[in-house]
Amino acid sequence: MQINRLAILGLATFGLACAANAQIAISAGTYSANDSAVRNVFGRNAFALGLAFGRSTREGRAGGGFDLVGLSLNAPGNRFQTVGATYGFEVQSGNDTNAMTYFRANAGLAYYDFSLSAPLVPADDRYFRPITTFEAGVVLSKRFTVSAQYLLMPDAGNLNFSGFRIQALFSLVR
Repeated sequence: MQINRLAILGLATFGLACAANAQIAISAGTYSANDSAVRNVFGRNAFALGLAFGRSTREGRAGGGFDLVGLSLNAPGNRFQTVGATYGFEVQSGNDTNAMTYFRANAGLAYYDFSLSAPLVPADDRYFRPITTFEAGVVLSKRFTVSAQYLLMPDAGNLNFSGFRIQALFSLVR
């Protein structure tokens, strides 16, 4: 029985964050890879679910700081997962309004784990490589944020998993 490594990492991080009494949020959205072969296997708009730490209001996020990024794609016989730590800079506007906006650019190191089969290039590998993200979003309430994110990732085999994600983030704790 194969266990989803990203799910285990998420649960472990969730437990550590709860122990530290951190703000927890869940995100859900869609992901579309640039590479047409990747889209054909995983779907044009693959479902993406995740955990986030910190307030959805983005309090204390302006300026430089660390962030976590992750992506998990699964289809019959094919799997691609990455999780990384990045450092970036965030600019915010409209802090005293009902819809604060932000833009964040990050770069860092990520762990990639994939197993690809036909019709993709057969490959099974794990490695550390760079990851870069660009994100723009709107904070709509103290618990709800929507954002668009571009993930720039190195090729896995002959495939490019870089792509665009649209997500909604809901804080579980205020």
